Amino acid sequence: MEHVFQELLQHYFHGPVQSIETVPFGMTNESRIVAMNQKKYVARIYNRHTKNEERLRFEVELTAYLERCSLSFDIPGFVSSKDEAKYVVLSDGSLGSLTRFIEGEVPDLSNMSDVLNYGRTVGEISYALQQFKSNSVDVVCPAIP
Repeated sequence: MEHVFQELLQHYFHGPVQSIETVPFGMTNESRIVAMNQKKYVARIYNRHTKNEERLRFEVELTAYLERCSLSFDIPGFVSSKDEAKYVVLSDGSLGSLTRFIEGEVPDLSNMSDVLNYGRTVGEISYALQQFKSNSVDVVCPAIP
């Protein structure tokens, strides 16, 4: 699997990356935290059974929309490849992408302040998602199994 990540990263960076770390999350996709030029990214190889190009184009469009919404929190936007693509098709046919890594902490739901902030965030993103309209004729909101 590491050779597939190396292939993916060649689409985004010139030369070797500073570090690649495995992550303790990601149930359906393979993910790594990548450090390069004092920045962190999430490199992702998508599971072929759960993500096709149509679904990934939808995710890219939705993420770009959320980035434009001026939300009170950061969105892990897709990084453009050297070819200005938001995702790449790898030699084995799998899809891969690079997104910005956002530092943060999991909210402590036993802390009332964290619960209130969490609720505000859920309300804010829920409102933004209600306003979303796909700009692309070929991108449809995929059913979630």
